[in-house]
Amino acid sequence: MEDQIKNGLVIVDFKRFWGSAVKSTATSMTRFHCRVTYSTINGKVLDATCCYIKTSGLEANKVALDETQKLQPMWLHLDFDPSFQKYSLTKKKRYLVISGSSRKMRGGYKVTIRPVQAVDF
Repeated sequence: MEDQIKNGLVIVDFKRFWGSAVKSTATSMTRFHCRVTYSTINGKVLDATCCYIKTSGLEANKVALDETQKLQPMWLHLDFDPSFQKYSLTKKKRYLVISGSSRKMRGGYKVTIRPVQAVDF
């Protein structure tokens, strides 16, 4: 439970820093275009996609990335839960970093999410 609270505070700081680039809507969802760097034991994947952050309710602070040609759920996790992954921010640029470990990834992984612009619903 403590990790969930820490991860939730990271999301609050992330949204506060990025302001209108990651604005929330009445549907309790934050959606924005982003650049993603996905680091695994097999190397790095860099791509542009949309990111979604659920901002309230039972799924609060869950993060999801849209699938792309490079970001495929068959090989990579695209949905993240504050109960199972660790969220942090880079020190200078305040990018969102999600890290975890799983069998699917054959060990540790790190996903860095850099907002580009907000998406209107």
